[in-house]
Amino acid sequence: PSGGAETFSELPVFAATLPFILLAMACLKLPIKDPSQVFGLMAVLVAMLLALTRYRASESAPVAALFGAALVQGVWHASSFDAGHPFPALAWYLAFYAAFGLFPYIFERHIKTAQPWVASAAAGPIHFFLAYKAVAAAVGTAYIGALPALFALPSLWAVRHHLTTRAPEDPQRNTLLALSGAIALGFITLIIPLQFDHEWITLGWALEGAGLIWLYRRVPHEGLKVWGAALLIVAFIRLGMNPAVLSYHARTATPLFNWYLFVYSAVAASLVAASRWLTPPRHVIWDADPRGWFKALATILIFLLVNIEIADYFSTGSAIAFDFSGS
Repeated sequence: PSGGAETFSELPVFAATLPFILLAMACLKLPIKDPSQVFGLMAVLVAMLLALTRYRASESAPVAALFGAALVQGVWHASSFDAGHPFPALAWYLAFYAAFGLFPYIFERHIKTAQPWVASAAAGPIHFFLAYKAVAAAVGTAYIGALPALFALPSLWAVRHHLTTRAPEDPQRNTLLALSGAIALGFITLIIPLQFDHEWITLGWALEGAGLIWLYRRVPHEGLKVWGAALLIVAFIRLGMNPAVLSYHARTATPLFNWYLFVYSAVAASLVAASRWLTPPRHVIWDADPRGWFKALATILIFLLVNIEIADYFSTGSAIAFDFSGS
């Protein structure tokens, strides 16, 4: 009976998402160059749903509001965004991000479950995509790496907040710490691939993988460990099993001290560090011990690096040439 009553109490929340769907359909049918009227009406709907959490203890309302707001913003951006006038849209994107992000902190004593906190954390990646498009249209991508750095700051602050305000026995503590920490690391890692390309993407994934496993030592959430291990393996594949690596850059006149030395060594070091940071009894992933695998992958990368450096030293053209019949 209690479960049925709880489900019934959430019906107004689900019904309240219908106006968002209607707004999204209107954005598809009408040429709306200035989103202020549509987004202004949507702001009222969002405020009403958030008020349900504050005054009616409807914990799912922020999730429903975020879903509806993301739908309308995404549909409008895809159908009507004007790259020549990006600032009104950018202002609205940041305003909605701030509203969802700050809501659970302002009304923290009225929140009992994790759903409003999840909506607050998820608002960052959702609005980052929209803000990225608007910022790129407004000022270009020459320094676009600063944008994920700015978006990482609220997530880092959220990690600090949950660490200092939640007791270790709080069942929500590890989940919220893992979610906020993973989002923060994701934004930090995005700085490199957005600002650079090629090997920098691989390096960023390796550093994030090692960083997530380091975070797992302090926040024992299984998702951090699995995600970190997956990123490290992807980084190894991009370096160890991707022939395109050899054509990323033309050979330089300086032997040995080149980007191969830096990137291969850094990724190998990330693998070794991850193997050391995974300590018993929480080192197992899906009934397997990955520490030996990480060390083996690091050894393979160092072996490949040695052979690449030898080939680079004796090559004469603009590309590395492997001559197995030479001296």
